Amino acid sequence: MKLTLILFLIPFYLFGQVNPKLRATHEIYWCGIDFSQAKMIGSKAFRDSESQLLENIRIGWNDVIFGEPSKYNLKDLHKHKSTIAYREVTDEINKKVEGQNLIIDEVYEIRFDEVKYALSHYPIKSPGTIGLTFMVESFNSLKKRSYVWAVFFDMNTQEPIIMEKYVGVPGGKGLLNYWANSFEEVVDKTLRDFYYYK
Repeated sequence: MKLTLILFLIPFYLFGQVNPKLRATHEIYWCGIDFSQAKMIGSKAFRDSESQLLENIRIGWNDVIFGEPSKYNLKDLHKHKSTIAYREVTDEINKKVEGQNLIIDEVYEIRFDEVKYALSHYPIKSPGTIGLTFMVESFNSLKKRSYVWAVFFDMNTQEPIIMEKYVGVPGGKGLLNYWANSFEEVVDKTLRDFYYYK
C-alpha cells in the first residue's frame, strides 16, 4: 500500500515524474531513519517497553538498517553513481527524541510543515547534493503497520524534492526486530519507485 502526499502548489515532484535535480546528481547521501516526528500508537503495546523503545529509536533501528545491507539494500539505489552512508545525521536527531507524548492512542499523520521543520535540522552541504531519509510517521501496534515517508531532499536548500508515504508490515520476535522488519518492504518500494522514475 502506498499513500501519496498531494499538496497544492508545493514545489516538489512525486515518484514517477522526471525530476531534473535527481537526474543530474552524481551521488545520494543515505541518512537513515528519522524519528523526530514519530509517534508510537497503542499504549498497551509500547508502554511496558518504553526505555527499550527509546534506545531503539536513538540507535537500535538505524543499527539494523545500516548493519544488514543485504536485507535493507540501498547501496545500489543510484545506479552507476554513488550512494553514501550518512547516518550521523539521523543519529544526532534521534538522540533528542523524548518519551513524553511519544506513545499515543489517537490517529496521527505528519504534516508537510513538520517534514520541512525536520529537514531544517539536517546539515547543509554543497549545491547539488541530494539526501534520502526515512521519516517515520508512526509505528501502529493496533493496525500492525509502520507508516514511513521516504524523502529525497536538497541538502543545500533543505527542501524536499520527492516524498512518498509507504506502509510496512512488521514481524518477528522482540521489539527491535519486529518493527525493523517492516523497513524491508519500505526499502523495496522505495527502490521500485525510484527505478520507475529513472
